[in-house]
Amino acid sequence: MTPAAPELSNTSNVSANLATAGASRVFAALVAGLVAGAGDVTGVKGFAVFAGFQLANALIMCGVCSGSPRRFYKSPLPTFLAGLTSQTELLTFVLLWTFTHNIVYLF
Repeated sequence: MTPAAPELSNTSNVSANLATAGASRVFAALVAGLVAGAGDVTGVKGFAVFAGFQLANALIMCGVCSGSPRRFYKSPLPTFLAGLTSQTELLTFVLLWTFTHNIVYLF
């Protein structure tokens, strides 16, 4: 058996890419919360809006990587889909969703 080739990656670039991906997921959650709140979306449909925005964000991030995300991330699929299960993104979405809905429809 031949030994595996060593991985060539710059750790500062990898960490910068992960930070950019995280900021992109939070921004997608923020916009999704504003859209769901202003659009009078309630119940499970609101969480479907969140999932749609996170999946669209993952596709856009893959497109920005020119279709080859392995060049920029060690494990691209978990990196792109982490927004669906992350507490930070979900809580940001719920906060903006309820705040926007109350501002638009309650007051």
